Amino acid sequence: MGTTGTAGPDGRAIARGDHTRIGSITKTFTVTLLLQLVEEGRVTLEDTLASYLPGLPNGDTATLRHLASMTSGITSYTAVDAFTDAYFANPAHVWTVPEIVELIRTTTPQFPAGSKVQYSNSNTVLLGLIIEKVTGKPFATVLQERILDPLGLKNTSFPATASLPARPTYRGITEQGGCRGHHHECDQLEPQLRLHCRPDGLDLGRPAPLGGRPVHRQGHSQA
Repeated sequence: MGTTGTAGPDGRAIARGDHTRIGSITKTFTVTLLLQLVEEGRVTLEDTLASYLPGLPNGDTATLRHLASMTSGITSYTAVDAFTDAYFANPAHVWTVPEIVELIRTTTPQFPAGSKVQYSNSNTVLLGLIIEKVTGKPFATVLQERILDPLGLKNTSFPATASLPARPTYRGITEQGGCRGHHHECDQLEPQLRLHCRPDGLDLGRPAPLGGRPVHRQGHSQA
């Protein structure tokens, strides 16, 4: 695996051993955890959102399958003006899951659940909460026990805070919400996007100890 680009304003070249926030790739891990719980019979993909988290848009009709496949119709909280205005006014603010859920609660569905596909960051925030509710453990603990440890992903972690580890890192920036050419760091954007790793540490498909995989083949067919 090679690297290209710079790690920050100082112009340092990105190295293979650098750590970075992997952003929405975290969604792959989240849905993998969901499918594990499906395989164990602890949830079904046809369970409704409201059966775990009542009072949310489309909650009575959107299922876990809809959340995982981006067909829930629930508005992405990152598209809500109240969020973007607050975020870009104070990019250093660390958003908590309860804050984000309250934003989601105020939104209007984009369409009936299951009728269209629309990417929404709200879906996996809600799935993360459901995973915590079903397992009785913090999302970070579930991730560590069910994916990172079994696959030996020693250079991948889900920190409890928004801080990156004290080792060579490079950071994400975005022009979203700002004037053209004006960049913001986006590391605080979503609590469940804090997963970070080295570039060579993202291989969910490789065999785990004893020949296992994060999800068996039948689990892949459910997705």
